[in-house]
Amino acid sequence: MNFFVSKDKLLQALSYINSIVEKRHSIVVLSCVRIEARDQEIKLTSTDLDISIIASITAHVNVNGVVVVSAQLLYDIVKKLPNDIEIKFFIGEDGRLTIKCGRTEFFLPVVDIEKFPIIENNELQNKFTLQVSELVSLFGKTKFAISIEESRFNLNGLYVHTSNNILCCAATDGHRLSLTKLSQSQNVLSNFGIIVPKKTVNEILKIVSHGSGNDLISISLSDRKICFEYKEYILISKVIDGTFPDYNSIIPRSHDKNVLIESETLSNAIDRVSVVVFDKVKVIKLRFVSNKLILSAASSDQGDAREELEVDYSGEDMTIGLNARYLMEALYCIKGKCLLSFYDAGTSVLIQEEENIDDFTYIIMPMRI
Repeated sequence: MNFFVSKDKLLQALSYINSIVEKRHSIVVLSCVRIEARDQEIKLTSTDLDISIIASITAHVNVNGVVVVSAQLLYDIVKKLPNDIEIKFFIGEDGRLTIKCGRTEFFLPVVDIEKFPIIENNELQNKFTLQVSELVSLFGKTKFAISIEESRFNLNGLYVHTSNNILCCAATDGHRLSLTKLSQSQNVLSNFGIIVPKKTVNEILKIVSHGSGNDLISISLSDRKICFEYKEYILISKVIDGTFPDYNSIIPRSHDKNVLIESETLSNAIDRVSVVVFDKVKVIKLRFVSNKLILSAASSDQGDAREELEVDYSGEDMTIGLNARYLMEALYCIKGKCLLSFYDAGTSVLIQEEENIDDFTYIIMPMRI
């Protein structure tokens, strides 16, 4: 094997590769990257057996070949090399991978290529495309509500599914629910429902973050795997084997009190008021009175805080306790005005985006105050 490659594309690919692999895995090959040089490109592959990533990079290939080396070490080396000189890779007479850039040389031990797992994605039949901006909206506005409790494995991912021919994403941790819909879902041709792991969601969002919102991303899936193809990258992941709860049963249908307010205004006020609370769970009180929303928080040893906001509200006086972080994470996803809907202090609060009222729904359970 012998090839030359530029640093920038290689380093970017290795950064994604390195976030997939386990740094200190008991199975050595799972902390490695497989490099295949062929037909004027190199193909980098890594896997943790649940998620796999393949990156194809243009290179000047003199001799075809395959090698497996430490992903972390290779990333650290390439990161330190100068930007304006091509990097040469070749197998030396001693069987090690030689990396040469200017007057600098590295000699890396290799791992048996036969031990590297085979990556398959040929059973994925259901295929559709989205714009990157659509994927970012669906995943980004939902993923923060994914549960981190490992015992509730069916809640440890995004429920990506279709409902009445509309592509939807839902996430819940049992205390809140986030639901995002893509109204224009012409490319989705069949019904499906899978739970995509949180790590997979974060990795694909990381990959597309360097592109344009108008770029297209191809998605194919089965009941066991999902595959994302974007430019020179392919990300393949197992899905979570479980059943996502029927979230429709917890969406409040009867709420007679509504308040419309600028999302950023409310978020900033919550951020200010909750600064006096140092508890792991910051509880904030929302008191609705005639044409006012009064936010307050209290701490036994740090003091109290209070802020008034003008709102259009004419219902009965009511105070609701909410988790400040949960509320702010929802508001961060809403541009412009948000609609807060509720029935009483003991029932869930429904939060929606005014301009896209059917596309984003957030529900948060109240807390004792």
